[in-house]
Amino acid sequence: MTSAAPSVDTRWAEPAMAVLALAFALVVQPDQGLPARLLTLTLCLGAGLSAMVPRVASVLTVASLLSFLALPAADVSVAGLASFINVFAAIRLDLRWKVPLVALLSCSAYATMVWHSSTSLRDHLISAAFVLVLAALAIGAGSVWRVAAGRVLREREVADERVAELRAALARDLHDTVAQTLSHAAMRAHMLALSAEVTDEIRAGLGQIAEECSSSAHDLRQLLSTLREHDGPPPGFVGPLADADTLAAAVEEQAQRLRDHGFMATTEVRIGPVSSARATTLAKVTVEAASNMIKHAAAGTQCHLSITEDDDDLIAVFSNRTTASRVNPRGLGLIGIEERAGLLRGTCRVVRDAGWWHVRVRLPHGYEVAQSDPAGR
Repeated sequence: MTSAAPSVDTRWAEPAMAVLALAFALVVQPDQGLPARLLTLTLCLGAGLSAMVPRVASVLTVASLLSFLALPAADVSVAGLASFINVFAAIRLDLRWKVPLVALLSCSAYATMVWHSSTSLRDHLISAAFVLVLAALAIGAGSVWRVAAGRVLREREVADERVAELRAALARDLHDTVAQTLSHAAMRAHMLALSAEVTDEIRAGLGQIAEECSSSAHDLRQLLSTLREHDGPPPGFVGPLADADTLAAAVEEQAQRLRDHGFMATTEVRIGPVSSARATTLAKVTVEAASNMIKHAAAGTQCHLSITEDDDDLIAVFSNRTTASRVNPRGLGLIGIEERAGLLRGTCRVVRDAGWWHVRVRLPHGYEVAQSDPAGR
């Protein structure tokens, strides 16, 4: 099968119509024999699967319709009308072989519900006209659905392009304004700190201001670079300025939150200078991790929140006891952690080891390390 239909998920349409057709048949013909009822179920099954497996569904539907020819005319089910659900699906999916399929289904429906069931010429003509009208309606509805779905898809594509353009424009404007302003502020603070007229205390304060401005400008440029490259809307928001002390306090706050929910929570925070963007990101990641523990871990079990560092990275590990037999790392909370780490070129891994569930986040060091390390590592 090849389909030129837009990739809009509407697979629910045919199953819903098939269920309605089956319910209608069972209500209208409650006294059907077992063979007729089985054929009715098979026919509606074929109609319900017509968008998912068109070839198999078509075989089921046509075979069920023609099998009714072996039964008395009184046993022919009104569910035969469900064959036009297959017609609708073939048109809306724009199947390559839709024309012969529509002809085959229409002829099978005519043979079963008109030729086999009608006795007079008048009944033949009325029933044949009814079958033709249903076929035309199914073809028209499928065509309208396909055109409407295509229009929706094109509108989504246009909207995505506009969002991408706005995202790039926003990143460019922020770079040209905020990032440049921070860099200029850092430069002015450095220049003032070199003046012989300022006291040592003021000089130290100006140096700290200059370093924070430089660090923030560096982080902002990195975030804007990611914003330009990201395929979707920027996930997450960097909050107010933070540092290692506020990060440690945030970790302890989440540990207390876990204890309030009955967990035995421990913490470890051993880090040097950290940029405000990285501190804020790790604080938000800690909140997400604690929320996941509260949601998924058994109350009363052990958990551990750890943020340390090595020469290259900041390393956050969030661990809790688990009885799960496998790892499913695609929950919304974990996706949020992964996206926040990705904004700062970091990574997120989820592993299960010896009854423990570990979420490991690594963020590369930023500007703050070069400022604090004389070797400029």
